[in-house]
Order: sequence, then structure tokens, then C-alpha cells
Amino acid sequence: MAEPSNKTQRQDWIDLPEEITASILSRLGAIEILVTAVYVCTTWRRICMDPRNWLTIDMRDDSLYGKSSSSRYQMDMLCRKAVDLSCGNLVGISVHNFGSDDLLKHITDSCRGIKRLCFVLSNITTNGLIEAAPKLPLLEELELSHCNYRLDIPPFEHTRHANVEVIGRCCPRLKSLKLNKYNTKWFFLGWDGDAHAVAETMHGLHHLQLFGNKLTSKDLRAILDGCPLLETLDLRHCWHINLGRDRSGHFGLELDEELKTRCLDGIKNLRLPHDSKHDYERLAARKFVDNEFVEESMDWEF
Repeated sequence: MAEPSNKTQRQDWIDLPEEITASILSRLGAIEILVTAVYVCTTWRRICMDPRNWLTIDMRDDSLYGKSSSSRYQMDMLCRKAVDLSCGNLVGISVHNFGSDDLLKHITDSCRGIKRLCFVLSNITTNGLIEAAPKLPLLEELELSHCNYRLDIPPFEHTRHANVEVIGRCCPRLKSLKLNKYNTKWFFLGWDGDAHAVAETMHGLHHLQLFGNKLTSKDLRAILDGCPLLETLDLRHCWHINLGRDRSGHFGLELDEELKTRCLDGIKNLRLPHDSKHDYERLAARKFVDNEFVEESMDWEF
């Protein structure tokens, strides 16, 4: 018995009920849909371009970690196309390993109902965030991980992050904030800009992740005072909470007992600075940041 031809197999795929085809296509990533699936046939193209399939967008350039060749695509252009396909109905978007202020502006100008916004290893600046914040009145979840991490190295230690404060004032529904950065035990001075902005403007937060932030014990106390609804608090690699020398002369962490008790009693899910980072969801991004930082910090004099 002769085996079915490729043409017959292709026809079988095309003749599937649309709801089954849509379910299959929903398992593809945004890049695969935009560069491949949309060109298979008119049925697939119609399904792929349905605005209901673009309510949430997750786009990442994994080639940064050597995992794929997605960098051959113009990621910024593909992301803009995906945003446009939502026809203004976008609810959530995650951008990994690319992105700029111009892309953020396009997203917030096109869609005013965004509830979840995530940028990882993106070239988003303070000015870009300040401009975008007033256009995100429904925002509930925000993540900015390892964006502009070089601002954490001298001479910028005392720069106050006005963007965090503006976000807090413009996004009253914000319940989850992830503001993850690069930090190291070698920088001894704490930095309270982000922590004070959170404490003063984000009183409705339920979940806060400050991986690698430079907040001090004083700043942590301000957050506990200003954010009474906190259920999750991630302080891993926040080395400046009661930082002091141990007997061996190395820098170690001793969390004030009163403050530690307050955290343990009031926070359901608490991660302290020395807790393991192995389940940190941005570990790959952090490793990339570490490598970049070590190479560039060779030029700094302390």
C-alpha cells in the first residue's frame, strides 16, 4: 500500500476543524507564528491574525544565551507586529533580551489596557519609563529585571530612581513588582532610591522581588511600614542589610533580629539575602549580566 504523499498530509492539516487548528497554533511561540505559521495557508493566516490570540505576548531572543538563532529575526519589528495584531486589546507582554524606549512607547501608545508588563535584559531607560507610566493606569504586575544594570556601578550609586516613584503614582492597581538588578558584596554603600519610592507610593503591593537591590535595614523597615499588604518578599543578594565585617575580616550579613522577626511574622513567603538563588527564574539573565559586568568592571578604579 502506497504511503500518503506530503500533499495529502498537508491537506489533512488544512482540513482540521478551526478550533483544533487554533489549539495547535496556540502552542507555538510568537516568533514561530509570525515568521512561519502565518504563511502556511489562508486558514492558518486568519487564525494567526485573530486579535483574540494576541491578548498576551511573550517574546525572547534566546540567542543571547546561545540557545537558538532567533537573533536573525528583527525582534523589535516582530514585537511591534504582534502588538499591532492585538488591535489595542493587549493585556500582558513579556520582552526578553531586547527592547528599547521606542518599543515601550509603541506598546503603551497602542494599548491602554495593559495589566502585566515585563522587560528582562532590555535597554529601557528612566526617561522611557517615566513617559510610559501615565499610559498604564490598569497595570497590576511589573517586572524590570537587569535593565540598565550598569547604573549600579560607580559613580551612580546615589542616583534616585524617579521612574519607580512615577510608576507608583501612575499605577494605583499595582500588586506585583519585580525590580531585579546586579549587585555585589564589593560595593559597600547602600542605596535607598528604589526602596523609598516603593515604600512611599506602592501601598497596595502584595508581591515584591528586589533581587540584588542595595537597600539597607532602614529601607527594608520603610517598605514594611509602607506596604502592609505584602505577602511575598524576595531579598536575595541584597547584601547591604546590616552589612558588617565578621571575625575573619570578610563581609557578611547579619539581619537585625527585630527586623527579621517582623519579616517572618508578617510575610508569608520570605527570601533572605543568603537564601539559595537556584530557583531564581532570571538566573540565565543574571549569569549573562555577571559575565558582562566582570569584563567591564576591570576598567574601574576603586
